[in-house]
Amino acid sequence: GTSFTLEFLETLKPIFGDSAPEKLLFQYFQQQQEQWAPKLAKAKSMVEKATLLAGLREKSGCFGRCKYDPEKGFRIEEYHHPLQRIFDKYPRAIAMELRAIEQSLGTKVVRKEIPGGKAGPARVDYEISTLGAR
Repeated sequence: GTSFTLEFLETLKPIFGDSAPEKLLFQYFQQQQEQWAPKLAKAKSMVEKATLLAGLREKSGCFGRCKYDPEKGFRIEEYHHPLQRIFDKYPRAIAMELRAIEQSLGTKVVRKEIPGGKAGPARVDYEISTLGAR
């Protein structure tokens, strides 16, 4: 669970140094990318690749969906991420995850945090560059 993971990461600091938690998180996202690679290699288009990635992320506890509209383009909208508390404590991990997503998709991805409100619940949008987009 997240509480155990946070405690574990903090325990690493006195043993391996202050940068140990972030090094471990970096390794984790690299391994994620390596696990995703063979599954995403089967995709024939960016939309198919992103849809597969959203499904893989759902299996690891994320809750999201792919969405397209003419104004905002193609994106993955995530409403829950099991590592959110870890991201709160180690914000550099957000960039590590984004890099793994970009490298897995082979395109630029823009991450935007959307606050909750009348338009709906809080979420994170991953805007994905597709053919001719942005």
